[in-house]
Amino acid sequence: MKTGTLLKTKRIEAGLSQQQLADKLYIDRSMISRWESEKSHPNEQQFQQLCDVLNIPYDSFSDQNKPENTYISRITNEQIYSYIVLIVCSVIGLFVKPWGLPFAAFSIYYSFKKRMPLLFKLFSILVFLYCLDNLLFLFGIYIIRPKITID
Repeated sequence: MKTGTLLKTKRIEAGLSQQQLADKLYIDRSMISRWESEKSHPNEQQFQQLCDVLNIPYDSFSDQNKPENTYISRITNEQIYSYIVLIVCSVIGLFVKPWGLPFAAFSIYYSFKKRMPLLFKLFSILVFLYCLDNLLFLFGIYIIRPKITID
């Protein structure tokens, strides 16, 4: 039996609603719903608390139903596509001078909209600043003064 189905069955047998169980575990009710529908799984500590509250012996679960004690999260296809879009926009911003500025600006917007890791946000900001510097250079405005001047 899957973990979610077993949790739902034991919760109903205990006469608890999702909200009551969530209150006993000090979590949000939607977490219980996600666990029961197998959209997510409780971590090791939450799993132990569930077993205590619902009077389920921890050893009754097979190894495949027990939560793994790992901190590696799975990367979804949507996240992969988001990273690809960000990298493509940044590369276009770097190599299509000076017209890459809109692509670099979009990469900043996209990295913050999709809540990407800080490294990607910093990368997109640096690409934007590089493109802006190249554009201003065409008008004779220097953000960073060149070290070598030709007279």
